Amino acid sequence: MQIDVGFIADGSLQVSVSDDGRGFDPEKMHLGFGTLSIKDYAEVVGGSCLIHSEPDKGTQITATFPLQKAPGGMSIWEDNLEIERK
Repeated sequence: MQIDVGFIADGSLQVSVSDDGRGFDPEKMHLGFGTLSIKDYAEVVGGSCLIHSEPDKGTQITATFPLQKAPGGMSIWEDNLEIERK
């Protein structure tokens, strides 16, 4: 497993987690609670989450989070309890 954390050109925070495990066919994938939580959280703060996987070639999940508050959205820095209440 490899975890990379850094800033990209627009100043956003990017977190990438990859492995060389079994992988899966994205066309046949059913998003589980954990995957949906990551995608939902990224989108709530104006970011994104990309998932790339191939059978027998591992999986890479890359989430990008803006460090500024999204228009009409929430900041990545707001208390997690606030996110759960909304």
